[in-house]
Amino acid sequence: GVCLMIALVAVQAQSVETLVAGEPTTSTLDLTTVARFFQFEVAEASDVEITITSEDLVLAAALNDADGNTVAQAIDLGSTGMTTLIATAEPGTYSLVVFVARGSENAEGSFEVVLNDGDAQATEEPTSEPVEATPTPAAADETPEPSSEWTTPTQILLANGIEVRLSWTAAVDLGLEVRDPVGNTLYFDSRTSPVGGSFGFDANGLCEVITENPTETASWVPGFLPTGSYEILVFYYQACDQSVPAAFTIDVTVDGQAQPTIEGALSPPNSDVDSVYLASFDIDPDGSVQVYDGDFYPDTSLGFLPAPVNELIDEAQPIAVDEVAAGVIYREQPYQSYVFQGVANDVVNISLEATSGNLDTLVQVMDASGTLLQVVDDAAGTTNSIINNLRLPNSGQYYVIATRYGKELGGTEGEYTLTLASGVQFTSTDLTALNLPVGDISVLLTWNNSTDLQLLVRDPVGDSVYDDAAQINSGGQLLLNGNVQCVRAEGTPTSYIYWPQGFLRAGIYEVDVWFQSTCNDATAVEFTLTILVNGQPLVQEVRRPTLDQHFVVNFTVGPDGQPSAGQGGFVVDNATGIDYTSEVPVAITFNTPATGTIAPDNAFDVYTFDGSAGQTVTISMNAISQTLDTKLLLIAPSGIQVAENDDADPLLANTNGRTTNSLIASYTLQETGPYTIIATRYGIQFGGTIGAYRVLVEG
Repeated sequence: GVCLMIALVAVQAQSVETLVAGEPTTSTLDLTTVARFFQFEVAEASDVEITITSEDLVLAAALNDADGNTVAQAIDLGSTGMTTLIATAEPGTYSLVVFVARGSENAEGSFEVVLNDGDAQATEEPTSEPVEATPTPAAADETPEPSSEWTTPTQILLANGIEVRLSWTAAVDLGLEVRDPVGNTLYFDSRTSPVGGSFGFDANGLCEVITENPTETASWVPGFLPTGSYEILVFYYQACDQSVPAAFTIDVTVDGQAQPTIEGALSPPNSDVDSVYLASFDIDPDGSVQVYDGDFYPDTSLGFLPAPVNELIDEAQPIAVDEVAAGVIYREQPYQSYVFQGVANDVVNISLEATSGNLDTLVQVMDASGTLLQVVDDAAGTTNSIINNLRLPNSGQYYVIATRYGKELGGTEGEYTLTLASGVQFTSTDLTALNLPVGDISVLLTWNNSTDLQLLVRDPVGDSVYDDAAQINSGGQLLLNGNVQCVRAEGTPTSYIYWPQGFLRAGIYEVDVWFQSTCNDATAVEFTLTILVNGQPLVQEVRRPTLDQHFVVNFTVGPDGQPSAGQGGFVVDNATGIDYTSEVPVAITFNTPATGTIAPDNAFDVYTFDGSAGQTVTISMNAISQTLDTKLLLIAPSGIQVAENDDADPLLANTNGRTTNSLIASYTLQETGPYTIIATRYGIQFGGTIGAYRVLVEG
């Protein structure tokens, strides 16, 4: 069945026809006149029956009293050609609106209305002045009070539909995407939705045809449409001519009423950071509309917490392992934190799943110091968020933050369930069952298909054992190398690196899993990485990489032989997961080197310099001690990452062979203002290399 909870809002003024009891009235609908309005009087309380018939159209109708309250509504669900409304009516004036139902093959045709009520009387003939069906909603500058609780999306009759229009002037490819309150999405690759939405022309798509003054439109046909929050996303896909920032406007029209224009701008994306703008608007059950200006939301924002650490801790609700919690995310409550007690080396699974609305979940896990352990936006093939086999490095309290894409900027809302469950722990007995020797250090990688994954372990002096160096001086050995060069291994693909007993060495170890080839296998990869020290499980990670991704985790063996694990995660070429904005940057002078140290408790340093658009700069970062494998990131005044480098090109660096130093060479600045340099290491917060460095800006 279909339950329609509606309220009739203001419609474009038009003449209202009079209904006389027992006298059929004929009218028409077409592409320009999408609804017809009728009116009649009820002198005494009575039952009212209205029959609407049409051979051409599938119709819907709503009957409203003088206050605009809906007293009856109907849709010709079976396409029978007849729609009937029955209501008990008190004395007063009633309005009837008739329009084409969603799903009708025709938008043009005629219909007949018959009012069957002995006590219904004709109203006076309308004057030439148009009559509105109900009072006009609040003016655009009147901001409704925010809701103190979330309201489940219902439906509202919008006789003139909804339109969201993106307009810009630059020769660039921007993209509009709109998510409705019940989870449907409109954009260039999803052009229709079940609730009557459609996406128009993909302006400047792939830069194939450049349009002067391009526009993109998402619209919904007149009818019963969802109330709630509509999220608007604008993507800067690529520049078609020059790589320049693009200003744009977003115009929202709801039921013929233009809302305040949203103005925004995006800088060009780079290869690692999308350029995205987020905004939204709400349609309340009473028909009022509120537009919320947006802001730039780069990928790097995924790793930022939605509130200060102390607030997340103070507001946390308790949850225990193997429990399920339920909650709701909406505009006035964009997150909820939870706390649980963990034991070192325990493994847990965390699942955050939307159960209503259009909620696009995002889950973050942090320890009591506020250090993020893992962030997951979308699990494979879904907008839910799942963390499998998260190992807890220490005993103590851990915090799970249930939030949404965009956090406080986001426009998706809905109820969710949060599940905290025990994971599966691997032991040395499992190694023995695989006929593998148990060493002082054992690193095991297994996966599920024919793809080629590379396992590499870097020891405390910086030497690496992997397929090109199967044995190193510290004793590390590569015993198994699964699916090497796309030759499928028998059974489960397995790679194994270990240090035999008697070869345990204190220091920091770094483990790297690289998805280096699909080997023509299109199935999704899932690997399990297990690290044991002295036969005891230390790390267990289950991950799903994409092609060319690196997963990195580090662990430390103390002077007493006791191990401790660091963070693990996928390597990105941007600042995702590190809150560099909370750091006070050090001013760096052109052509004067600065020095610093990357240490276990200091994964990055932040520097700043003032630059001018058109200026060319070269930035270098060279390790001067220990094992440091450097990495540089450059952030423009707009907050966009514009350049990065891990290993410098030997030709540019004037070195022989491979170098692990970093160089951003001859980069032309596009903006004027303060630039931010992040001096860090390969793997950033997940990496294990340490040492002193020298950073230099020339220009």
